[in-house]
Amino acid sequence: MPIRMVEHGNMRASGGRTRMKMQPGQSGKSGTELMGHISFQKFPVVGLPSLEDPGRLYDSIVEIASILTNTARVSLMLPEHGVLRIKGAKGIDKDVARKIRIKPGAGISGKVFKEGEPMVVADVGKSLPAQKKPNYRTGSFVIVPLKLGEETVGVLNISDRIDGRAFSEDDVKFIRNLAYFASIAIRGAHCCSRLEELKTLSLTDSLTGLFNRRYFDERLHEELHRGTRYNSFFSLAILDIDDFKLFNDTEGHLAGDGVLKAITHIARESLRSIDVIARYGGEEFAIIMPETRKDEAFLVAERTRKNIEELMSGHWEKFPHKDITVSIGIASFPWDGKDAATLIRSSDKALYRAKVSGKNRTVVWGTGEPE
Repeated sequence: MPIRMVEHGNMRASGGRTRMKMQPGQSGKSGTELMGHISFQKFPVVGLPSLEDPGRLYDSIVEIASILTNTARVSLMLPEHGVLRIKGAKGIDKDVARKIRIKPGAGISGKVFKEGEPMVVADVGKSLPAQKKPNYRTGSFVIVPLKLGEETVGVLNISDRIDGRAFSEDDVKFIRNLAYFASIAIRGAHCCSRLEELKTLSLTDSLTGLFNRRYFDERLHEELHRGTRYNSFFSLAILDIDDFKLFNDTEGHLAGDGVLKAITHIARESLRSIDVIARYGGEEFAIIMPETRKDEAFLVAERTRKNIEELMSGHWEKFPHKDITVSIGIASFPWDGKDAATLIRSSDKALYRAKVSGKNRTVVWGTGEPE
C-alpha cells in the first residue's frame, strides 16, 4: 500500500514510495528506534479489555497508540450511519469529540477513510491555508486507515508528538502495523456485538419485545434446578387476555397487536424487578416470580390484573366490552409441581378456573403451602 507523503508547502499525494525531506535539526528516527523509547511497564495498565466491551476497547486502542507513538493527541474514528464519528480519543475535549461528524471523502480523515491510504503531514502550518489549519500543537501528524484486506473499518488520527519531531515514513510503517492489530480487535468487537444482537433476537418476541417461549423454557428449568438444589421456592403465573379472539375478529389484527403491546407495557410496570415475563404464545403471557410464595404471588398478579383493567378501558367500534381484561392462574414450586410439565399444568388449571368463574380474576392452584 502506498503511503501518501505531504511535503512542506503542498498537499499532493505521491504516486509511489517517497521519503519525506527532513528539516535541519530533525533526528529522523525510525519506527524501530521509536520503540526503544517506550516504557512497556505501562502496558499492563492499558491492556486490551474484553471484546464484549467496545467502549473500553476503543479507549484502550487510543491509549496504547499514544504510548507507542509518544504522542499527546490520538483519536479513533469509525463509520456510523454514513459518517465518521470519534469513538475513542485522547487529548481532545470529549464534548467536542462527540459532536464531530465527517463524511467519507470529506476533510483529511474522510479522504484517508475513503481512499484507504495513510497520510503523513510534515508541517501542517505550511500545508494548509490558515483558515483550514487544525488546532495542532506541533506541525506533523499521521492519519492511518484501519484496514482488513480491502475493507476500511475506521481511521486512526495521531498528532502532537511529545518530542516535537515530524513523523517519518518509517514511523508510518510502524503505525500501520499497530493499526492492523487495532482493526482485528475492532472487527472482533463488532462480531461479538452482532452475536449478542442475534442471541437477543433469538430469545425475544418481535412484536412485544418480551422474552419468547424458548427463553421461558430455559429460565423455568433454571429455577427448577435452583429450587431443587437449594430447597427454595418460586411461583409461576399464566396470564391470558379475556375474549382476545373476539377482539381480533371485531377490531382487526392491527388493533389486537396494539393491545398486546399495551398490556406488555402495563405488565412490565406492574411487576417487580426480579420477575421474568415472557410471551407464552398468542394472547398468553408467563411470569416467573423467584423466591415468591403463593400469597405474595397473588398480590403481584392482582396488581397487574387491576392495572390492566383500569388502563385498558376504551370505546371500541364493534368489540362488545368496554374494558380489556385478563385472567391469571398461579401455581408454586414445589407444592404444585416439581417438574416443568406439572407446574405448567397446575398454572393452566388455575387459569381455567379463573375463566369459567367469570374471567377478569386471579386464581391460585391448590389448597395452600405445607409447612
